[in-house]
Amino acid sequence: MTDLFVAINVSLAILWADPGEKRPHDALVCGMPVEADSWADLMDDDMRLWLVGKVETQALYGERLQVIDHQGDWLKVCAVGQGTCRDKRGYPGWIPAVQVSSNSAYLAEQLTLPSITVIAPKTWVYRDSSAQHPILELSYQTRLPLLEESQSMMLPENQATCLFRLCMSDEPLASILVISNTTFLKPKDPPRQRRVFLHYI
Repeated sequence: MTDLFVAINVSLAILWADPGEKRPHDALVCGMPVEADSWADLMDDDMRLWLVGKVETQALYGERLQVIDHQGDWLKVCAVGQGTCRDKRGYPGWIPAVQVSSNSAYLAEQLTLPSITVIAPKTWVYRDSSAQHPILELSYQTRLPLLEESQSMMLPENQATCLFRLCMSDEPLASILVISNTTFLKPKDPPRQRRVFLHYI
């Protein structure tokens, strides 16, 4: 199982210290889709303090994970883009299996294609260029493979190919995303680090 890789298939996933049932409130982030904003906004101080020692880190849509164990409907994974001295493979934690995709095409392209990195607080992915059918909200620092030098991306869905469009609205391209590994904007790759989004925890 140490060679099995998957990708996050929800807008934001919590990596937990232990598998299994959580508080009723945590059902908002333990299924698919997740309701991370509602989960965060409806917690009081005591509910947030309860998370200390129970939440390891968070992972964004499309993020690559290495599966190292499983228990029932839960997977123990390492977030390979989040370096830590605890595990050389990446930051470890448990995640509901329903929140990941094992799409081999996406996982392969993730290693070889240039990538899009969202640099706006949030933006939407639409099914086509008409921008009439939103399918997913992406958060800051989400990275996805770029299929061509446009706004077409591959998503970690369970299909062989997934072509969608990222709507720019009235924002300039450079204010919403960065194209990595090309000469388009010439950005630097973001550092490998553990992500902690205080708004959610």
